[in-house]
Amino acid sequence: MSELDIERFRKVHALMTGGATAGERSAAKARAEAMAKKAGLTLDEALHRADVAQTNAKTHWADDNYWNAFWQFAQENLRKENERKQKAEEERRAAYWAEQERKAQARFEDAERKFGPADIAFAETERERLLRETLEPIALRKNFSNGEEYIYGFGDWTGRAPSRSVTDMLNHAYKLPRDILGAWQEHRDWDQLFDRRYAYYNDYDNPIHVLCRLAALEAILDTSPVRCWGDLDLRIAWQRLKLERWYSIDEQTEFIQRLEVDLEILRDLDITRYLKTKKTIRPKRQRTTISERQGDLFAP
Repeated sequence: MSELDIERFRKVHALMTGGATAGERSAAKARAEAMAKKAGLTLDEALHRADVAQTNAKTHWADDNYWNAFWQFAQENLRKENERKQKAEEERRAAYWAEQERKAQARFEDAERKFGPADIAFAETERERLLRETLEPIALRKNFSNGEEYIYGFGDWTGRAPSRSVTDMLNHAYKLPRDILGAWQEHRDWDQLFDRRYAYYNDYDNPIHVLCRLAALEAILDTSPVRCWGDLDLRIAWQRLKLERWYSIDEQTEFIQRLEVDLEILRDLDITRYLKTKKTIRPKRQRTTISERQGDLFAP
């Protein structure tokens, strides 16, 4: 038994189906059967094997070399595409940061034209010095990943309204306002200083000791009882400023509740003033003529 010669069998099969005469086709069929028998196959089995071999030869699916070459080709294309994308991304980032640097320089130069040299604008103020030195003993410290130390709070304060002990320290640095008007005025002073410095650098933020002071002022603006209608006007202005900074819904609810209490206070003040005024007003004596008085005299 020998292997079937696929190529010779395919040629004989071509004569078997496409011979010019019946005799030629018959002879070719006999030759094909003999070839199949020699390979231990029937004619149909030999024909099937020839068809499979032809299909494999056309598609290359059964050829490992074909798949290996295809895989290498795909990997090479993928590598080139990734390199192209990486280069394009690096160029985009470089262009972006170059543009940011250009804008930052233009921003800085514009701020210096408006407000003067940066070293003067960023010089520590007297109030900043007092706050820094007073809060230094209760500073909370951590380290960045590079080992650099930073302050993230004071005492038990790390961002919300300061506790009584921290508030006392802030008051010791210099007096805290006792009313809404005073808190509003100082808060606006800090805002103006921040806006001036922010004009130089868009990543500027207040020092942590100033943020602590601002938290105390904001607590007064949020919770201190009003004393007059002007205080309520300031509280509404403060709320408008907070809305621009995207405060949370919970804080909005607390503010509305605070407003309701303020309105009750003002109503009570108005009622009290009204009652005091009413008590001080005496009824005027009506003037009567002599004849009217005489008439009263002789009245039955």
